[in-house]
Amino acid sequence: MRRLLVIAAWVLVAAVYLALGWIPGTLLLLAALAGSLRALARTARALAPFLQCPHGHPVPTYGLVRCSACGFTSEGLVWRCRHCGARYGHTPCPTCGLSVRNPAL
Repeated sequence: MRRLLVIAAWVLVAAVYLALGWIPGTLLLLAALAGSLRALARTARALAPFLQCPHGHPVPTYGLVRCSACGFTSEGLVWRCRHCGARYGHTPCPTCGLSVRNPAL
């Protein structure tokens, strides 16, 4: 009799798991989707031609860049060195000198 109760309990647990198992899967899927959309929005903002500094001045995201890690000077995105691949967390505003954060980081 006891063995029958244990088997029935396991069958009940398996049935509940199979009936409600879609809920955690859906929540995980929604969390992954939200993270992907946030990363896509950050990437789109980092690739925009201009950003605004805290004072509202336009800061170009493409131009002449000198890498602080290797010293290489090139023209390109101000967020990454084309030579050594170093990533930059900020760039100065050409008007007022305040830093603008890299939106992709």
